[in-house]
Amino acid sequence: MSDQVLARLEAGGLQELTSLAIDHLLAVPLASLVNPDILASQIAINWRQTARSEQSHTWVRAHVEKLRTAEPKGRLRAHIAPGVITPLQDAIRKPVVPSRALVGRLVEHGAVEDLLRELLVGALQGFAKRLRPAVPGSDRAVGR
Repeated sequence: MSDQVLARLEAGGLQELTSLAIDHLLAVPLASLVNPDILASQIAINWRQTARSEQSHTWVRAHVEKLRTAEPKGRLRAHIAPGVITPLQDAIRKPVVPSRALVGRLVEHGAVEDLLRELLVGALQGFAKRLRPAVPGSDRAVGR
């Protein structure tokens, strides 16, 4: 029996069998050939290994350095897609009315509080320096 099978395969049956297998695979929906769980885990493993490699680290570092030193040439308009310019101009022309809640949350943020404190202290110190020559005896009240 196996001799008959081998003889038929050698006489061109192998070509027919290969064509049938390929036709069958092409007729099967791709979703039934791919196991999502296995594919997702394999992709995640591949990403982890790629991220851990020294080659990836070197590549990312080189691109970050390149971007840090890059200086765009020409005007900003030359770097913006033509289809975006008109909608961007329309958006910029619209009046902005921020809500009280949004402004309150922004002012309560620690970084904004620090910035406002520095601005106010600087303004008060500048005002005091301008006032000092006009007020008699102000040279004795340095710490006030």
